[in-house]
Amino acid sequence: MWRKIADLARTLVSFGETLQQNRADIKELKREVRELTLAVQLLMLEVQHHRENEAHEREKMALRLENELLKFEKRLPRPKGGAPRARKGAFHILSHQPSPPAPASSLHAPPVPGQPRKHGSGAAAPKPAG
Repeated sequence: MWRKIADLARTLVSFGETLQQNRADIKELKREVRELTLAVQLLMLEVQHHRENEAHEREKMALRLENELLKFEKRLPRPKGGAPRARKGAFHILSHQPSPPAPASSLHAPPVPGQPRKHGSGAAAPKPAG
């Protein structure tokens, strides 16, 4: 019986030591989580700052390109006779969005002999007058 009580006391002491170690481990893990959270927040700020810097650099490059295009336009000769050509400015060139690509089936398709060529709407091409 004394033996069972001694074993129980040793078990309680062992549980107490384990509990203290677990509490210390939890405290250390919480500290590490706080450090990692701070590190992630700093990285997020750096990424945001980098994005803003890149956006400003792209804007500056676009403005430099527009400036060079405007300088180039000033050096172009005026058309002879008639009204001066309409100038849309360099920014029009920069902001132009390309049209969507044609479907692959319509690219460089050889004409079929004996059939009229088709244009964008699918209608037959008008026959030349003559």
